Amino acid sequence: MSAQDVEKAVEVALDPSVDVGIKQQATDFIATVRASPDGWKVCQEIFVGKTTFKEAARLVSLQILCERASDWKKEVNGMELEMVKENVWAYVKEQKFLDDPAYIINAIQHLLTLLFIQLYPVGWNDFFQSLQSMAASSSQVEPSEFYLKMLLSIGEEVADSLIPKSTTQAQQSTAVKDAIREKDMSQIVSFVFDMMVAYSNAKSYSPVVLSLQVFGQWVSWINISLVVNEPCMNLLYSFLQIPELRCAACETITEIVNKKMKPLDKYNLLVLLNLNYFFTQFQEQSSDPTFDEHIAKLVNAQGVELLAIKSDHTEMTPETLENCSYQLYTLYPYLIRYLSDDYDETSSAVFPFLSDLLTSLRKESSSQPLDDSSKQLLTSLLQALSKKMTYDESQEWDDDPESEEEAEFQELRKKLKTFQDTINLIDHTLYANFMYSVITSSISSAAAMPLENSWQLVEFALHETYIFGEGVRGPTAYVNEADRSPTPLSRILLLVIESQVGRHPHPLVQLLYMEILVRYSGFFEYQSSAIGPTMEYFVGPTGIHNSNERVRVRAWYLFYRFVRSVTKYVATYAESSLALIGDLLNIDVQPSTDIDSPEPTLNSSIRASSFNSQLYLFETAGILISSGTLPREEQVLFCDSLIDTLLYKANASVSSNTSSLESIISVYCSLMAIGNFAKGFPARDSQEIAWLSTFNKASDAIFSILNTMGFSEDIRSAVRFASGRIINVVGPDMLPKVPQLVSLLLSSISINELVDVLSFISQLIYIYKEAMMEVISNLLPSLLSTVFASLSETPQGTDDAIKQSDLRKSYISFILHLLNKGFGSAFFAEQVQSYFDPLINSIIHFANLYGEPSTQKSSIALLSKMVSLWGGPDGIEGFERVIFGSLSPLCFEMPVNPIFNANDGQSHIVLGELANLQRTILEMCGETYRSYLLGVYFPSVSFPELLASEYLQVLVNSDSRTFKQFFQKFIQAIKKGQA
Repeated sequence: MSAQDVEKAVEVALDPSVDVGIKQQATDFIATVRASPDGWKVCQEIFVGKTTFKEAARLVSLQILCERASDWKKEVNGMELEMVKENVWAYVKEQKFLDDPAYIINAIQHLLTLLFIQLYPVGWNDFFQSLQSMAASSSQVEPSEFYLKMLLSIGEEVADSLIPKSTTQAQQSTAVKDAIREKDMSQIVSFVFDMMVAYSNAKSYSPVVLSLQVFGQWVSWINISLVVNEPCMNLLYSFLQIPELRCAACETITEIVNKKMKPLDKYNLLVLLNLNYFFTQFQEQSSDPTFDEHIAKLVNAQGVELLAIKSDHTEMTPETLENCSYQLYTLYPYLIRYLSDDYDETSSAVFPFLSDLLTSLRKESSSQPLDDSSKQLLTSLLQALSKKMTYDESQEWDDDPESEEEAEFQELRKKLKTFQDTINLIDHTLYANFMYSVITSSISSAAAMPLENSWQLVEFALHETYIFGEGVRGPTAYVNEADRSPTPLSRILLLVIESQVGRHPHPLVQLLYMEILVRYSGFFEYQSSAIGPTMEYFVGPTGIHNSNERVRVRAWYLFYRFVRSVTKYVATYAESSLALIGDLLNIDVQPSTDIDSPEPTLNSSIRASSFNSQLYLFETAGILISSGTLPREEQVLFCDSLIDTLLYKANASVSSNTSSLESIISVYCSLMAIGNFAKGFPARDSQEIAWLSTFNKASDAIFSILNTMGFSEDIRSAVRFASGRIINVVGPDMLPKVPQLVSLLLSSISINELVDVLSFISQLIYIYKEAMMEVISNLLPSLLSTVFASLSETPQGTDDAIKQSDLRKSYISFILHLLNKGFGSAFFAEQVQSYFDPLINSIIHFANLYGEPSTQKSSIALLSKMVSLWGGPDGIEGFERVIFGSLSPLCFEMPVNPIFNANDGQSHIVLGELANLQRTILEMCGETYRSYLLGVYFPSVSFPELLASEYLQVLVNSDSRTFKQFFQKFIQAIKKGQA
């Protein structure tokens, strides 16, 4: 390979117009150069050779040299390191880099840093002196900047804790730092200080900023007295008055404050720095937000350090500790000032100080009452936090849910809330009184302002109300037990509701007001008089009829939540509310596309509409109709009107074109609306109900639709949903129709739906109980046949495998549900007889399904249930053959399979179920099982007689827990070959 070849390869690899195949060849060639033992020589030629190569090739060559310098070991590759060092240093010494672009200079500095770390001090003892000579001998600023950037590069490489290092690299970095401290540190600091003085006098600020960065970076690991001395600190303080330098100077002072030191030494350092003098000068908000942020970071650093000194006051005298507390006290005004800053970055800069302070105050308050000054501090902090919680006067609410600015503000609010919560824990009374006061004043101030200028204050008051009682539950949230007086939360809620701030025209205010009504719906238990105005609010133009779509759609859900929460109180308002929501119950979902669906589908059309939210209105209508005070004839009228409208729309679509997407959408939405409407009604008991005939009519129509459009999986899904809800409402009257319904559902079904159908049938059993026995007996053959067929199919991919796994779990759960509910005899009905053996074999098969421990566990648990029901002398004839021929061997043969990992946590649970199965068999079969193991099974597997006797003794004489532990260890021992 030649230098020209490398240059050409780099050019091709970076050319976007080159064919992909050729580009790959070029990339592979560069990789070969990287891996070649002599590749670095070519790279060195490209960089320092007499021939001028293109910048891209030079950069790649430098990168490869850096990689090689990192990998080389001084003891092995000393000659190579020395050769590269001589050539690169010659290039730098002659100041050829002055014409190089910044990215090349950066790469040179990185390479020199890596060489320095390998060779210093023995192989390169004049490194710093050489760089200083180059900088001092030049009239240009670039050599000085090169020197300073070299110091920054070295500091980053040897002292940056964020850069991961191996043990060897960490030891090497420590050795380099020790050598620098011993040999060159004083001279380096002196030279950098002189550069700062000279360049600041010359008003050439770029190298001064670099010098400050060097001091800030190096101060963490050098002798502090080299920097913290009168000449140096006076210079740094003077830079705080120079706009071009003050941010960098502030950063450097912050790093000095952050230097790790013993508490007493740190305290003395902070006293010496006397930073409060400068904080006073810059307390007013400046026209430079960046500088304010840097001062805030410096305040934060000093505050964090003072709190750390207080918490770890070893070596501190009482007098010194008191002085430390005073220093901290004098810092509070600056904390509050920067916490209140208009710019969020500045406020966030003091969050660590605030967090540590509140933690300290909470600790103090747990042992003794807070003094007045601490309470005043907490009040001031709450005032500052409240200011930051409020939208700026110039800020507008972005209605776009994807708004980045809005998301950032809400994220800031979350952080501010954690501070408020901590203050609440420190002094709840102070916090509650402040919040009541600030919410009251905000609402009062807003009332005196033009509407367009007041929404920020109102929104703030509502936001604080919303989060005030977050997590508060139970009766004591609203009424004090001792005297039945209202709690602070009740006082705030009453204030908000009576002020009618929810009438404010801003959509965010209206939305937040409704969220509060729902979150604190328990409040209306004690203020039932407020329910009427609240219901009126929800059904009016500010609620479910809101002109803002985002607010309107959310209000549909919130109205449902509110009505559901206060159902026993809303009966009085049912008729008027129903009259006002009727216009929102018209369904209009058109075929649409979205990001996930380039072609219109039912799912994409639903997602593009507000239909899913609209369904809450149908359920709410059901709740209102059934709430209790409407006359029977009006209940019937409302139900018939709504169901007839929905069925008319569905039947019209069925009659037009059953296979069109428009028809499927229309029928699906109508069925889902009927189902959600039914959800609003209570489950039927023995009493007669006004809406019985309405839902009976609906169920007949749904069966007819299923018979016509059952080819669509979406329609079948909607039928299952609607039927399940109607069955709950109608009760026993639906039982005769269940076989027909399930038969229709099973006539065309996918593996996805089988899981839902099994769950659906379980729901029917829960509702109808033993009345379902005949239905289940007749249903099992077709159901089991369908399940077996689906489980026997070979999965065509990961999705199919997941679906089959879900079906296995649902199938096992369904069979166990039948047995637990007393439907075991259904498996012995004449029509089910031929499916009994396949059923048992399938469960045993799943018990052996390695890799799915949860399926194994539930399968074995099901087998135990079967043994407890059908085993023993009084059990099912012939089931003993299953127990001794299949289940007992399963307990030993499955876990000793090499595939089974007996040490896995999930496998331990499986072994526990196997132990339970053996205990169940013993309980049901007694001596027969013991004789079978000892005389038949153990001899057949050559099990040692002595060990077999010991095993049986533990099985028979120990309790379940002891045997489970024994069995787990027993299997582990066999797997290890120790038994």
